[in-house]
Amino acid sequence: MTDYELLQRLAYLQKTLKKLKELGASAFDEFNSDFRVSDAALYNLEVATETVVDLANRVITKRGGSHPRNRTETFRTLGTLGVIDKPVEMGLLKLALLRNTRANSYVDVNLQELYILLRNELPIISKAVKILRKELGMEEKR
Repeated sequence: MTDYELLQRLAYLQKTLKKLKELGASAFDEFNSDFRVSDAALYNLEVATETVVDLANRVITKRGGSHPRNRTETFRTLGTLGVIDKPVEMGLLKLALLRNTRANSYVDVNLQELYILLRNELPIISKAVKILRKELGMEEKR
């Protein structure tokens, strides 16, 4: 992936995080009863997770780490390399596990767990993105 492509993905990620913030602000009753809201949240969380994985893999390569085999290993490697602290690592692992559950099991995701994750882990994603951008010398311009 070129730097230009990565910058395009980062711009899209910012839009995605904004959507997730709006979706997380909805009341749980609406989130639970309207599939459009919960499905939009799930889709956007998956997009955010994949973008963070791409950023993370680029940082790992830059740091000389070995290429992780999967998403959870990617986030654990960031922790091992000292790029992220334990709370950020744990939050990203929750996202990876949600994505893996959704992509591989064809079962409904527990909407209450999804809602809690959305409300609690969104700041973790933002923090991780900021850290990874800094590592890559792609800090957001103000």
